[in-house]
Amino acid sequence: MQYDDIIIGGGSAGAVIAARLSEDPDRAVLLLEAGPDYTSVEAMPADLLRPWVSWKDHDWGFVAEAVPGRNIRLHRGKVMGGSSAVNGTIALRGVPGDFADWVAMGNDEWSYEHVLPYYRRLESDPEGGDFHGTSGPVPIERPTAEQWQPIQGAFYAASTYGEAHFNHFREERAASLAGNLSALEENVENLVLTDTNLVSIKGTPEFERNKAPDTPTNRLLTSLFSRERLAFVLQYAFAYLDSEDGIQKHVMRYPQLFATLAIADKLAAGARKGIVWHTQGSGKTALAYYNVGYLTDWFQRQG
Repeated sequence: MQYDDIIIGGGSAGAVIAARLSEDPDRAVLLLEAGPDYTSVEAMPADLLRPWVSWKDHDWGFVAEAVPGRNIRLHRGKVMGGSSAVNGTIALRGVPGDFADWVAMGNDEWSYEHVLPYYRRLESDPEGGDFHGTSGPVPIERPTAEQWQPIQGAFYAASTYGEAHFNHFREERAASLAGNLSALEENVENLVLTDTNLVSIKGTPEFERNKAPDTPTNRLLTSLFSRERLAFVLQYAFAYLDSEDGIQKHVMRYPQLFATLAIADKLAAGARKGIVWHTQGSGKTALAYYNVGYLTDWFQRQG
């Protein structure tokens, strides 16, 4: 048999592409998927119905080198629907600012306004409205609290048993810290750029964006002009590891710094339980290590 289109992989993208192409009755479309195809909820095995990732029977078993010398499992679904069928992905749009950057590079057709209609065509989202479609092939679910799985409800309630407090590990004292600095003079900016041979980046969108006081880097650097913050960094933000290759020096990342300060704020407000939720590869183990030192001292000071 001959085909007009052959699509390799029935994952989130492949399945949608095949469905779109096959809307034309005159096209012969072949979709190839290495994993099984379960055509009903009743036919699905238990590991695909659980609210956590399926690691065994429907996974390719890939391994990735996260950093030199450290391998992690790279979860990819081996089933019709791909990683979206095994709780290995979420529905997430691109950041509008990225589309604006592409337009600035000359890709006018990739503005967020141009792409938005295609996002809407893709979605079947009960929220609808100007930004979400309601009749596309990809269902978008927004579970209510009554529909949460027990593990999801436990995560939400663990920190407060009421209204959960969410901290995105960003500077929450920006205004007071920024007051420690005077405005940047252009002649100083030119001197720094000339000294580092980076005059060519002056005025570029990326340069101007990164100069903004609310960027993570500037929030962290500005914070060091606080005597208390600098003392905190010197006492808690460095760790030394005796490895086979010699002594390694590790420095607390800025999300870990702000996460630790957020924990301190909650403790000072009376909280005694909670969850710190970090994504894969974001430094959960290091944060735990730094926090052991900080929290040990904190509780000792409380007697």
